[in-house]
Amino acid sequence: MSRRPALFTLIILLLFFIALAACGGGGEEKVTGTPTQATATTAAQTTPTEAGATATPSEAGVAATATVPPPVTVEVNKSFWHAGWKVTLGEATFATTTDFSGSLEGSVSIEATFENLGDDIAAFRSQLVLVAGGRNYTEPTYDQEIPEVPGNLKQTGKITFAVDPEFEFDDAVLIVGRPENNQATIPLGPAGGDLVSLEPREVSIAGQATSARITISLNGGDLRADIPDNHDEMKKGWLALTLRFSASFEEGNYYDENVMDDDFALTLPDGTSVAAADGPNEIISPGTTLPDLLLRFGVRDPAQGAYTLRYGRAGAEPVEIQFQIQ
Repeated sequence: MSRRPALFTLIILLLFFIALAACGGGGEEKVTGTPTQATATTAAQTTPTEAGATATPSEAGVAATATVPPPVTVEVNKSFWHAGWKVTLGEATFATTTDFSGSLEGSVSIEATFENLGDDIAAFRSQLVLVAGGRNYTEPTYDQEIPEVPGNLKQTGKITFAVDPEFEFDDAVLIVGRPENNQATIPLGPAGGDLVSLEPREVSIAGQATSARITISLNGGDLRADIPDNHDEMKKGWLALTLRFSASFEEGNYYDENVMDDDFALTLPDGTSVAAADGPNEIISPGTTLPDLLLRFGVRDPAQGAYTLRYGRAGAEPVEIQFQIQ
């Protein structure tokens, strides 16, 4: 039996299998580039949705950046007085930015001029709340500017709040001060309510009385919700009444005397009496006058009505000066 045909057949089969292996054998599509690049591109572009359509990049897990609307600015141009400060508000601007994830975040910035009505260097420290759309905002942003200001001088700055991206000025109002004290309210939008500025007001007061050769002459005063000397605020429902007066000691061979706040008391329109919260402690000599003296009393708000100032040094007959506040 000849073995040549069998050997020939074996050689033909070996050549066939070698050719088949070189061609890939299964007909798969050849991939160009790295496997990682191909997988990421395919996932972002062809991730199926529930309806079978192609998803957007954000639906496929790729972060999208929200559209930032333009800033909104309103003119406030109002002033308020609080805790020894006069603060004048200029423009208020609401702006939005995107955070690290691409979501919107909002802020309100209010131009402000801070005038220190006290004598010492200080910074404005009153509580600030921005109310709008039923929300209360209390957190400032990183760029808030509350300057330190020397006494009886002014300086510009800005008041800021972190707010929701949906914030609107329509019913926005700025509330200044703690609820147990007098609060100023400044509307920023047309539906923000009434302005409560706590602006001090002058009162016309005059009168004269003499006790133990010292004559007290009232020559005016003012009503205010704050105490500039120590940057304090009066309690809710009370005002500070400051009386300006002079004291004159008649001439003669007398010893020097004292004019002190303990020598005074004030009867309020409701009939109650209060002692002076602050006043002079001065020495007066015979034949001299002490001008520009001040007395401060706490009075109820509203302050309209009839008052009686009583003055009497220890051991002397007290005298009274009556006046009205309209």
